[in-house]
Amino acid sequence: IVVPLQFFDIQDSIVFAIISWTIRLFWTFDLPLQFLTGYAKRGGEVEMRPSEVAWKYLRTWFVVDLFMLSIDWVEFFIGGVGSVNASRLAKAIKTLRMIRVARMFK
Repeated sequence: IVVPLQFFDIQDSIVFAIISWTIRLFWTFDLPLQFLTGYAKRGGEVEMRPSEVAWKYLRTWFVVDLFMLSIDWVEFFIGGVGSVNASRLAKAIKTLRMIRVARMFK
C-alpha cells in the first residue's frame, strides 16, 4: 500500500517544492500529449488515428486529468490558503491520479 506524502503534515522544504513542481509540470505537459497517445483496442490492434484517440481520451480520463491539474494550479495560485478540510479533500482527490498511473502498468 502506498500512501502519498501529502496526507502527512510534513514541513515545507526545497526538496518537496521541487517534487511538487516536477509533478505539476509533468501532468501539465502530459494532458495535451494524451490526445496523441494511441491505445490498444480489444482485439489487440493499436489505434493511432488522432480523431479516435482524442475522442476516447475525452470520454475516459480527460475530465479526471483536467480536474486534477486544475486543483494543482489553483492550489499554487492561492498559495495553499483556505480551510484545512478543503486542502485535505484536494489531497485525497489527487489519489485518483495514482490510480491512473497504476493502470498504465497493467
